[in-house]
Amino acid sequence: MSRKPKRHLRFPTRPKDPLPDKPTRWILCYDIRDPRRLQRVHRYVSKHGLPLQYSAFLLKGTRETIERTLAGLRPYLDERVDDVRCYPLGKDTRIWGLGRQFTDGPAVLTDEILDRLIVEDEVHAP
Repeated sequence: MSRKPKRHLRFPTRPKDPLPDKPTRWILCYDIRDPRRLQRVHRYVSKHGLPLQYSAFLLKGTRETIERTLAGLRPYLDERVDDVRCYPLGKDTRIWGLGRQFTDGPAVLTDEILDRLIVEDEVHAP
């Protein structure tokens, strides 16, 4: 009986970056254990994004701008207990909501608002 030669294991090649350097929308959410750090993180993220819920924000920017935003958050965190996550959204992603919206007025986060963000991205695209 002849044996088949062993194949060497190959590690998969790194895929192409699915997030090129063009602006896209991101969901940033966090779970901060200490109330004082929570307040500081909320203040910082509020300057960079649109609140969707108490600890979830819609941001827009390139991967580089999001990485800078996350780097700016680092001094406010205790990375042993706090959790911050950022997820890219596709161009055609829609967000639906039920229940109370995180706004003080009659404004509601609708597709029209998200469409405006898409249009702004297209206007500023190179």
